Amino acid sequence: DLIGKGTVTFDEHISGAYAEIIRYSFKSKTREEILQYLFNLQKKSYNGLQKKNFKVEGLELQSGPLTFSLTAEEKDLTSIYFDGRQKLQMSINDVVSFMQFPKSSQYDYRRDFLYGYRKTMEYVFPDGYEITENNLRNFSKENEYLYFHFIPEKLSENHFTIETEVRLKKRIIKKDDLSRLDQFIQAVVANSNYELILENRGSFQ
Repeated sequence: DLIGKGTVTFDEHISGAYAEIIRYSFKSKTREEILQYLFNLQKKSYNGLQKKNFKVEGLELQSGPLTFSLTAEEKDLTSIYFDGRQKLQMSINDVVSFMQFPKSSQYDYRRDFLYGYRKTMEYVFPDGYEITENNLRNFSKENEYLYFHFIPEKLSENHFTIETEVRLKKRIIKKDDLSRLDQFIQAVVANSNYELILENRGSFQ
């Protein structure tokens, strides 16, 4: 809305070996204990989340995908200027943290399986708002081990999506390459993080 408050809807789909790892980590817990743990985890990111608005699908199955869904009212999704402009900060730090590579090691670093993480965020601002400073921009970069893809799409002046994908290309990272890989990731973060300013071109009434 006009003061930066809005509704967040969030859906996360996990499949393949990663879904099985999550199931295995919860094997000694009851369904209620699992739901409470997952709820507390999401509550850290979405302060306005209520338990009745958090759902998990697939826990009762022995295999297959898992889906987490929530709806929450958040008070400060954007920063507001005195004249009503809204500042939206774009970041891929959450995607980068999914990787969690060491910066150095005495041994080659190994992952049990290859995997990827894809995130799509959709923003719908009130009618009359449009981007007036900076703009949506594409960014893709890869090296021997990682692939990053950061692609926004403007659907209308006040409605756009941003898709981020990161993919691990090799299970084994040589110990001598860990420092270089960390520098690569930091460069990706620096190039992908930016902010947008949106301004209400219509009436505030």
